[in-house]
Amino acid sequence: MLPVASLSLSEEEEVPSAHASGDKEEVSAYTWDHYVATRDAADRDGRVFPNKAERVKGELCEGYEAKAASISEEAAKKLVKDMHYEARVQAIIDYYAQYRGMKVKKEEARTMNLTREQFLKARVEAEVKQREEMIQQRVAAERQNMEEEQRLTMEHMIQQRIEAERQRIEEENRSSFTSMSNCPLY
Repeated sequence: MLPVASLSLSEEEEVPSAHASGDKEEVSAYTWDHYVATRDAADRDGRVFPNKAERVKGELCEGYEAKAASISEEAAKKLVKDMHYEARVQAIIDYYAQYRGMKVKKEEARTMNLTREQFLKARVEAEVKQREEMIQQRVAAERQNMEEEQRLTMEHMIQQRIEAERQRIEEENRSSFTSMSNCPLY
């Protein structure tokens, strides 16, 4: 809920529906539009917002930066832990699929362990696969760019040929018209 405040509004400038007397009138700021329409003045710290609405929003956020930083720090720590846990589970699934020819579900993989060598083998294989996919995506994007460049070049060449043909036809028409005007029948 917005705080109720008394704002000084110039009827002529700030409230479009009021008559233009130029007088200042004290009105209760009970709508958000009043806050938006009222210019802000400098506070004790010298801060000036574009309008009172921006001040309200700015002051609402004060004090929450530290809390937001703390929450994001905790979230980042949890994400890192989760990432390593999920990488271990995926390594088990990948290892069993690649080297043992077995399909392992996540629920099972969570209770299993790999030796260091098995884990590294699975991770290397997964990274090679990931890089292959990345290379394939880059090649496809480059191919698409090349095809687009070739298409644009071809369109440009076609337009040039069309323009050259148009000029040739116009020249032929001009010369035939000129030769016809020399004809004794005309």
